[in-house]
Amino acid sequence: AATMRTELNAIGCSVHGVEAAAITATDLQALRQLLYANRLIVLKQQTLGEREYCDFAKAFISPTPEAQASSRHREHPLITVALPTHENGRLPRGWHSETSYERVPKVISMLLPKAQPHALACCTRFIDMSDVYAALPKEIGDRLARSQLLHGHRRTDTVKLVRHPAVITHPHTRERILYLNRAFTIGVADHPEPEATAFLNRFFDFAESPRFVREVHWSPGDLAIWDNRFFQHDWTPAPAGETPVTLYRI
Repeated sequence: AATMRTELNAIGCSVHGVEAAAITATDLQALRQLLYANRLIVLKQQTLGEREYCDFAKAFISPTPEAQASSRHREHPLITVALPTHENGRLPRGWHSETSYERVPKVISMLLPKAQPHALACCTRFIDMSDVYAALPKEIGDRLARSQLLHGHRRTDTVKLVRHPAVITHPHTRERILYLNRAFTIGVADHPEPEATAFLNRFFDFAESPRFVREVHWSPGDLAIWDNRFFQHDWTPAPAGETPVTLYRI
C-alpha cells in the first residue's frame, strides 16, 4: 500500500502507516506477504478495541478460540487473556510453539498488549527454527529429516500424542524448519524413551543457545503477528508482586 512503511528490527519488522481498525483488502494482502517474508510483523500505533481486534483477526486469517475456556475473554472469546507472571503459581511454559501438540497446530499468533497504568514493559523472546536447521551439520539435518517426533500437552490429565515431522517445509516460502520445542515435544517415534530424551535435549539446548535468541519488547499500541511454523517463543515474566502487562492473544 502507498502509505505503508516498514522498518527492519533485530527480528521481523515494524509496520507504520496501517490502521488495523479500518484495514483495506490491499493492505491485508500486503501484510500477509510481509509476514511470510519476515516471519514476525509489528503494526505500530494501533488503537483497537476488543471487537475491532477480533474483526481484524477474522479478516486476516481464520482465528479459533483458545481450547481452555477459562483463559478466554468473557465478552470476546476469540481473545485469550494472558498475564506473563510468576504470581499465583502461574509459571510461563518455557520455550514453545503454539499448539504443536495438536494434530493441526495453529500457524499464526497475534498479540495486542493492553495499555495499563503502572504495568511493567513486556518482553517476548523468539527463536527462528529455520536458522537453527540451517546451522546444523548436513548429516544431522538429513537424519532429522527422516524422523517423526511426538508432541503432547503435559498439563492435561491424559497426554494424547501426535506425530509431526522433525523437519517441515513452509508451504509458502519452501524453507526447511526444525519443528520441535521443549514444552511440547516429548518423544521420538519408534525410539525408547531414554534414547529419545537424550536425542531431544541435544537439540533443545542447541536451539536455545544465545546465538539464536532474539528479544522483542512490546509497547501499548503494538499489534504483533507471527508465524508459529518458524518460531518458538518464551515470555519474560514480570517479577512476583509487580503488575505485568495484560496481553490479548488470538
